Amino acid sequence: MLPKKYLTSLILLCIGVLIIILHFPRDGCKNAYVEAFKYVFLYTPLIITFFVLTGISIYKLAYHQEKNYWLPVKTVVFLIVAYFLSSFIQNIFESRIILQASNLLSETQSNRPEFILRSNNKFELHIQYIEASCVWSGKYQLHEDTLMLHLNKIKEIEDYLSPVYLIDFNNKLVSPISETSTEDSTKYWSIISYNANEFDF
Repeated sequence: MLPKKYLTSLILLCIGVLIIILHFPRDGCKNAYVEAFKYVFLYTPLIITFFVLTGISIYKLAYHQEKNYWLPVKTVVFLIVAYFLSSFIQNIFESRIILQASNLLSETQSNRPEFILRSNNKFELHIQYIEASCVWSGKYQLHEDTLMLHLNKIKEIEDYLSPVYLIDFNNKLVSPISETSTEDSTKYWSIISYNANEFDF
């Protein structure tokens, strides 16, 4: 049986690492009801347990002079630093947006999908539904005004994006080159903003 100080530290470490992992964004869809369920039955108990164990450790350290509880307190400090450091590093390494466009012929104005190009040759597709929000990403190549997307055979991406596009800044359009049928009308994009310094045409 582990001593209490080690057991408390181990539990705190596991909870903290899990919270940090869940904090990082991933491709896919988030259903509003599922997310609410996760917050109520997963995140909330984890956070409550984390703070209860932290409070007990600080109380025993401060009022009972139990030096053995320095280890759980140090674990908490480490996890807090790791959490904020991970967020800081994530923001630093997240490349800046060089082009942002909205779906041109989407049925609704308020829930139009958004298409984003980043400076590290990564594209993102953001789709907002009534009960869910989705983010999909991939790599792209840019040759003058021709944009080539690596769609990775993901159906959700292929429903909205074509493999090859022509960027027209004069008309503020990103138009598919290979798709011409009307059923692919949702694959046309209207440019909202762009960084002209990132494009050499």
